[in-house]
Amino acid sequence: MGKQTIISRDHHLALKDSALVLRTFRKVQNYPFKADIQV
Repeated sequence: MGKQTIISRDHHLALKDSALVLRTFRKVQNYPFKADIQV
């Protein structure tokens, strides 16, 4: 049970992260890529 909760939570976070990454990537396209984009 606990594992399943973690999996779905991670999946939810992954969806949010991918949306955030896409938005961030569009902003960052105008700049040199920096590895310090840590969430």
